[in-house]
Amino acid sequence: MLFLLTFILLYLPIKLFMPTKVIGKKNLPKNKQTGYILCANHYSNFDVILLDISLGKKINYLAKKELFKNKFFGGALTKLGAIKIDRENADVVAFKNAMNVLKNKKPLGIFPEGTRNKNLDTTNMNETKDGAIIFAGKSGVPIIPTAIAKRPKFFSRNKIIIGDPFYVEAVNPKKMTKEEISANSQKLAEIINTLHLQILSK
Repeated sequence: MLFLLTFILLYLPIKLFMPTKVIGKKNLPKNKQTGYILCANHYSNFDVILLDISLGKKINYLAKKELFKNKFFGGALTKLGAIKIDRENADVVAFKNAMNVLKNKKPLGIFPEGTRNKNLDTTNMNETKDGAIIFAGKSGVPIIPTAIAKRPKFFSRNKIIIGDPFYVEAVNPKKMTKEEISANSQKLAEIINTLHLQILSK
């Protein structure tokens, strides 16, 4: 209910003052067809809202635990579908919650960089984490590589491009070796960087 209310309140302002063109929306799995992991480059905390509104989806994002220090704000994030995660330690609870999202055939949002990219002079992502690859391997769902053209700003047009589904490649995806995880992470980063360059040229 809170997500629906927030979505309704933000929909028109975002559409009017932050117009965003979405390319490749057909690459998103249809509702209830399968769970999937949406992976995108990360410019600001506003990326979450921009993606939800632009794609018309409730995406359950992994969110760093620091955002939950304020009980009111943290409670609101939880109701909106955010999954609190400790980025410095093995977080079993967050892992189970994320896997449940995928088992229930819902989208899970992960920013592979793990933090915002403040370097606007590069078209490449920062060094990426392996979480998305591990979740995809364990669950068997596809990763949907996505690129946001630039940092979201009011009164500025933006673009989002959605690539073809990407499945991890490994002898046993549920028990990947470190080398397989690293290779898949590198490939995912290359795909998103290529999508980013592609959308900047349009």
